[in-house]
Amino acid sequence: MKLVPSLDGNLLATPKFKDWLTYVNDFNRKYPRAAKSAASAFTSHYGDDLSGNRRFSLMLNAAVGNENTNALALQLQTERWRDWTHKNISPPKVFDFLLLNSDDALKNPLFTFWLKYLDEINARNPNYKMTLTGALSIGLGSNEKLAEVLETGLSAHGTKAISTTLKNRVFAEWEAKEFTPDFVFENVLRLKKGYWDPNVPGLSDPILKFWLRYTHEFNHRHPRDSTTLLDTLRNNFADASIVTMLVDSKTNPATEASAQGLESLLFTKWLDENLSPRDITRLVYADKSDEMLNKYTRLFQMKKPNVP
Repeated sequence: MKLVPSLDGNLLATPKFKDWLTYVNDFNRKYPRAAKSAASAFTSHYGDDLSGNRRFSLMLNAAVGNENTNALALQLQTERWRDWTHKNISPPKVFDFLLLNSDDALKNPLFTFWLKYLDEINARNPNYKMTLTGALSIGLGSNEKLAEVLETGLSAHGTKAISTTLKNRVFAEWEAKEFTPDFVFENVLRLKKGYWDPNVPGLSDPILKFWLRYTHEFNHRHPRDSTTLLDTLRNNFADASIVTMLVDSKTNPATEASAQGLESLLFTKWLDENLSPRDITRLVYADKSDEMLNKYTRLFQMKKPNVP
C-alpha cells in the first residue's frame, strides 16, 4: 500500500493513513521475521535521513496537538525513540531530526522526548556520556544560543518550569567543571567576541542576564571568589565602552534603573582610583548631554573637597 505523499496538515487523521497503519500491523503479524514498526516503515518510505526525519517530525507535531491523534502520535514517537536507541543515534542528531533547533525549542511537544532520549543513550553508553549542556549547545548551534533560549524560557509562563530545570542542570555542570563567572563570560558565552571587541553587551541582553544568574549562584557558593557585573565588565572592556553601554541602557525604561545603579558603582570605582573630573572627561565622551560628567563632578567635590 502506498503512503499519502503529502504531509500537509494532520496526516494521522486521514483515513488512508489509518488504512496504511492497519496494513503494517497485518504484515508484521504475518511475517514476524520481517516485521518493522510503523515509525520505521514510515521513515524508510520518506528517507531515514535528516530530510525524511524532519518531515516525519512535522507530521507528528501537527498530530500531537489534536486530541484525536495525540495518542497515536506519541506511540509513533516512542517507536522512533526505540529505533534511534537501537542504532545509537547521537542526541544532537536526534535534536535536529525533531526540528528542535529553533528559538521555540522548549515549546515543542517533542522536546521532553528528546530529554528522555539523551538520558537513555547516556545510560546505554556510560563511557561516552554526553552532557546536557554539550548536547543542547550542539543542537542549538552554540552556548550563546542555549543561554538565550533558556533565559527567554525563564521569562515565559508556559516554559518557566522546564527552563528552570534545564538552567539548574547547566549551572551544575559548569560548577562541576569549576567554571568561574569570568571564564563563562569570555570562553563559554563569549560575551566578549575578541580582545579588541569594544561592544559591551547591553543590560537587556538575554545572554548577559543568564550569565548574571550563574554569577549570583556562584557568589553564593564561593563568597571568597565572588565577582560583580561591573568588575567583570571592567576586566574585559574599557571604561569608555562601558559608558557607551550605560548611555544606551538609560534610554530604555526596562534597563534604566539597572543602568543608573551600575553608573553609581562605576563612579565609586573612579573615586577609589582618585580619578578627577578632568581625568574622566575622555571616558564619558559618549554622553553628549554631559549628564554623567556633571554628576561625577558634584560627587567628586562632595567626597574630595580638598582636592583641586
